[in-house]
Amino acid sequence: MNIKKSLPGIFFLISLLLLIYSDINYAQKKKSTSLEKRIDSLESVIKTLSDRILLLEARLTKLDRTSPFGSPEEMKLGLIFANRDAIINDIVNIASFGYQYRIRPKTMGGGGGNYKDFSIPTRMAENQNGSYTAIVLEDAITIQGISKLEFGTVTAIVNNEGRVEKMEFSGDFK
Repeated sequence: MNIKKSLPGIFFLISLLLLIYSDINYAQKKKSTSLEKRIDSLESVIKTLSDRILLLEARLTKLDRTSPFGSPEEMKLGLIFANRDAIINDIVNIASFGYQYRIRPKTMGGGGGNYKDFSIPTRMAENQNGSYTAIVLEDAITIQGISKLEFGTVTAIVNNEGRVEKMEFSGDFK
């Protein structure tokens, strides 16, 4: 075998191996650089989140020192209004259910144009807000909600179009 003739082939193979090695080395460096950038980015996000958490903790500490209600009287007043509003919402839902009953044909279990045989469904007659009763006439329903927290009552009249015409409040609800 002639070494002089093999040298170009050997140089070619060495060049090819060096090229492949440099490509692998470049890819590893690039991958390493990309990974380092991602790590830096994540560390930055973690730092930002840590700063925000500290800020929120400082705000919560400040809120703990100052009650948003100011006094026990204001806190009770907020509870009274919340209970009253919940009872009003329940009454409006019952009124809507009653009107659906009124307009549904008798053959489908409705009132056939009047409220006459309407009664509040058991599932709507009582909940955490209050208990509800109805006085039913042919063209109107009077619904009364009594607070479970003993703040008072809300009484509403539902007209023949299903609208709540009048509301009266008693007790702390006044």
